[in-house]
Formats: sequence, C-alpha cells, structure tokens
Amino acid sequence: MQITDLFSKENTCQLLVNLEGDLAEKYRWYREFLIHNHEALQIISDLERMQQGNEPFTLPGVKEEYYGLYEASTKLVEALNHLSGGKYEELVRACKDLHEQMVPLFELPRPRPGKELALPLEDLKARMVDIAGSKATNLAVAGNELDLPTPPGFVITAHAFWSFIEQNKLYDAIDSMLAIASSGDPSELESRAGAVQKMILESPVPAAVAEAISRAYDLVASNNALAFASPSGVERRVPYPYVLRRSCSVSAKTASRFCFSFQRCAT
Repeated sequence: MQITDLFSKENTCQLLVNLEGDLAEKYRWYREFLIHNHEALQIISDLERMQQGNEPFTLPGVKEEYYGLYEASTKLVEALNHLSGGKYEELVRACKDLHEQMVPLFELPRPRPGKELALPLEDLKARMVDIAGSKATNLAVAGNELDLPTPPGFVITAHAFWSFIEQNKLYDAIDSMLAIASSGDPSELESRAGAVQKMILESPVPAAVAEAISRAYDLVASNNALAFASPSGVERRVPYPYVLRRSCSVSAKTASRFCFSFQRCAT
C-alpha cells in the first residue's frame, strides 16, 4: 500500500477549512511522517559521510548519531501507524526490540586486569598476543621457537595498562571526555585527546605495576651482565646497559599493544 492511498480520493481536493476531524488528524500525522523521514535520511547520510569521508569516525560520534536515528525512526513509524489506523503496531514493537539489541553494542566491556603485569620475552608464547602485543610476541617467538638471535628484554602487558586505568579510576573520566566530543570537529577531538593524555600522564603508576616492572628489569639486567677484569685481576659483572624504548602503544584496534622492549646501547 502506498502512503498516498491512506487518503481517500474524494477527500484529496477538499480544503482543510476545519482544523479538526479525521482528515485534519491524518494530515498532521502525514506531516509528522515526512518530517521524521527526512530527519532519518539525513542522519543516515551523515553516518555514511563520517565513515567514508575525512571526518573522524569515533564510537561516541556514531552513538550520538544512532540515538538521533532511533528517535526519528520511532516517530516516523508511530506516524505511519496512526495514518494506517493501527496496522503497524508490530513495526513499532520491532523498533523498540532492535533498540534494546543495539544499546549494549555501544558499551565496550571493561577488561579485568590479570596477574601477568610484566613478562620476560623468553616466557612469551604465540598465543599470548592478546596481552603482550604482536611485536613483542613475534620477537619472542623468533627467539624461543625459531632460535634466531634476538635481544633480551621484557614486555609490560595489557594487564598492567588496564590495572593502571582501573586503579586510577580513569574509565568514567575518559568516557565522559570522549562522549561530549564532536566527531565533526577535528580540533575538538584533538583537544579532548590531549586532555585524556594529560590525565593519564599525571596519574601515578600503581605500586604492583611498578614493582613488576622493576623485577623484570632486574632479572633481564642480571641475566645479561658483562664481565670486566678489574686492575687487581678480579672479575666483576656489570649489568648490561639498556635503553627502554617503546615499541608501540595502545591502539583503537587492540588493547594488547601496550608493550616495551629493551634495545642494546653501544657503550
């Protein structure tokens, strides 16, 4: 059935002199239908532009657009249902059911930190990429399984990062900052990202994480010490000099890429 068929032919040419009555009521719902249909189509167009254009495509931005689309679609369906005399009650319920399924998709699960905060490369397995990141894991596999020469080192795991975020109560603060950032304004996003970075840098490292890193460093240093002969002929071992270099940071695709490795220094 076409939308125009909701109006009978004998009434299509009658002027709405009286603003009350069935015909006037139908006109009001028809006007609501057109308004919210236009709104829904505009939001869909905005979402396509966000995805395919040069604008930042962020979860908070998509969430904001989705809620606008849900509201417009709900009002559109309600208007259509009134126009048809209640023939689309199932469609109204379907909108609500779909909305209930969509809402959880915007709530990212918060990882629960594990006990493995820092691990030496020799303890890493290929299956541990989720907590150690692909670079550190591949380096470990090259040395441990392929017996290729690799530098000693350790990795600070994703568990350490999430423990840092959790113990400093940064989850809600970061979510709040990003939720109000407009995806269509790159300068605003940059400002919000800078504020999040500043908040992270100013937060203290949890004692357990700091201790795990210190233990991992001491272990690598002691196992790779250099032997020197003193003037008296007594050999002494000096911890091998290292520079701590970040190989990669946490990315939007995976939370596991919070890892560090050691790189030898020529001294």
